[in-house]
Amino acid sequence: MTHAMKPARTVGGYAPIAKLLTESRDIHSYPNLEKWSKSLCEKFDQCIKPYINESNFSENREIEVLINNYTYILLFKGELRKSRDILISVIKFWSKRYVDTQDVEYIKKALQPIINLARLSLIENKHQEFWTIIDNLSDVTRSGYIQLFDIIVERDDLSSHLDFISKVTFKERLKIYLKLNMFSDILNLEKYFPAEVTNSIYYREAQIIALINLEMYDDAISVIRGVMYKTSGITQNIFYYRLYEVYLCQGRNDESVSVIYNIYIEMLDFKSEGLRDLTFSQLIITNLDLDENDELSRRVASKLTQLGDEFNLTNMLLSFYHKRKSESVKRNISDIYSRTQYIQVSKKISSEFNFDLIEIPSNWNERLSNNLDFVLNSI
Repeated sequence: MTHAMKPARTVGGYAPIAKLLTESRDIHSYPNLEKWSKSLCEKFDQCIKPYINESNFSENREIEVLINNYTYILLFKGELRKSRDILISVIKFWSKRYVDTQDVEYIKKALQPIINLARLSLIENKHQEFWTIIDNLSDVTRSGYIQLFDIIVERDDLSSHLDFISKVTFKERLKIYLKLNMFSDILNLEKYFPAEVTNSIYYREAQIIALINLEMYDDAISVIRGVMYKTSGITQNIFYYRLYEVYLCQGRNDESVSVIYNIYIEMLDFKSEGLRDLTFSQLIITNLDLDENDELSRRVASKLTQLGDEFNLTNMLLSFYHKRKSESVKRNISDIYSRTQYIQVSKKISSEFNFDLIEIPSNWNERLSNNLDFVLNSI
């Protein structure tokens, strides 16, 4: 299933958004990284450190949450090398625990770090490494085993996680195909994968993106209508947005305007809570070029402020500032800049206002790093 990349379809400067808007996020928001690190340190002291050497440590779920969150923090700070090193160390850590105890729960704990390593490889454009990891994981459903460094793990030991492995590796395939504009490959997946994954909303959304880019508009509309009939709420509106994109690409301007305004009305009546909901609301705000005084804008900005989401709130405030050079908006952006450790946020604000890059103290982050080192060196 290898094809040459095709450029994303553009009509009048517009290209369909080539990512899965339907995907739920692993985190609830993008909060201040020092506060996030502090909360993880407190969790470590309460729920992890006292139990590291207990015989039932394999049942401790908090360590998985801590490691998953910490590697995210490193990624957001721009420390990709350190994030990679931690992920590899963690995989080896759980693998050694498995060898020492033959407790299969330790291998199950290694699955999420392995997936995160594949995702990091994709971010770093290390596509061969990405495929090596994904194909290795996928092999457990075909060959009956997977290999974790020097350890062979049998299919039976992962029987309770086969569904998770199948679904998550399929979704990661969709992501790399979308990133590389491999639209024909997306359509071909139905030939090679079972219905339980190709009937998922993730595949249907990727299929629609592919059909739009291949100018198969009638087919795209047919899939959209079918999914909308079976869904509701935010998911249904996301597919409605894909119809808006079809109409844009077809030059059906009046119909596209009607669709986006209908979505806007729906979003006013919808209580956006999760990160997926809020980022989709932001997308509608951007498409309609709304300012900070609009009702939906105020609602989303208020929720992002409440969550302390520095990443999305910055993007939203900058878009407002571009429309109207409001000093109050600039002050809010400057306030975020004075404390944020998100590398993308810092660079974006610095570039916009010609601010000098500043280094924010990372005391809790350093403590968190030491805590994790304590765990990884406990064997």
